[in-house]
Amino acid sequence: MPLNADSGCKRIFAQLFACLAIVGCVQAARIEDDRLMRAGFIKMPVDTPEWLAVMNSLPSHRFVRRKVNGVPIVYYADPIACKCVYSGTEETRAKFAVVSEMDVTKFDEYVSTN
Repeated sequence: MPLNADSGCKRIFAQLFACLAIVGCVQAARIEDDRLMRAGFIKMPVDTPEWLAVMNSLPSHRFVRRKVNGVPIVYYADPIACKCVYSGTEETRAKFAVVSEMDVTKFDEYVSTN
């Protein structure tokens, strides 16, 4: 069955839409990564079996509080964009909550003063 011009345009638009969606997701992941790091979270690459086990035990893109040797730690797993686990404290989590609501210019100002 030959392709008509209408189906060819639909395919091109579908491919263009898919590319734009991927670019949008990558940009959102970069912004999230930047905000987590600037708020004080430490980015831990999942490059050992131990960190892989930690990442697999956590829900994706959610803050989880756990105690490690009696010390409360906040984890955030990102198995898709960076294949990493962010770790921080409750204070770090609170700072992230504040700065994630700000635009980029106010974000830098807040982080540098707190």
